[in-house]
Amino acid sequence: MRGTTVTLKSPITGVVATSHAQIGAQVDAGTILFKIVDPTKLNIRADVPESLADAIHLGVAGQLRFPTTGRVCASEVVASTRSVDPIKRTVSFRLQPQDPCQGLLEGGFVDVQLPLASASSIVSDAGAAQTYVVVPRSAVVEIDGVPVAFKATESPGKFALTTLTIIRHGDTTSIIETGLVKGDLIAVSGALLLKGEWLRSRLE
Repeated sequence: MRGTTVTLKSPITGVVATSHAQIGAQVDAGTILFKIVDPTKLNIRADVPESLADAIHLGVAGQLRFPTTGRVCASEVVASTRSVDPIKRTVSFRLQPQDPCQGLLEGGFVDVQLPLASASSIVSDAGAAQTYVVVPRSAVVEIDGVPVAFKATESPGKFALTTLTIIRHGDTTSIIETGLVKGDLIAVSGALLLKGEWLRSRLE
């Protein structure tokens, strides 16, 4: 009937994430017109290289950082697939924001920071076991021949350069003697970018 208006009520409180409705189109029973998402129920999927998956445990605290605004939200690892993607060679972890995190969108991207550093025991020549820190190899870069990493500060989205003493490098990890302690949050995939920004700031 021309001029008839029908009000559709959502069974949940949320926002319209997807709309398939078109003005003038015929609608049949069972047709999905809108997809409603409750932003407070959104989880974040973080794909972690399989070589680092054992260093992440359920309940560990992490940070969600919006790359465009630098805003940070606290989160917690609540689940994991515990299986490796055969193509990407990654393990998926689910993070739940600890408080309402404004700006989260379904299908959007955020940077995830997790305390990936873990303790590793190495037996020295004297026979005593010493505990060191193991970090992803990509987190370690060199400036003027000195190995460094970028450690997260208390200011959201800010990192501080810290020099490292390296025991040895592996294919995917580095064993650190000094410069980091277990639980430090460090830049992994963005270490090279932070190095470039640090070098430019030194020239100013």
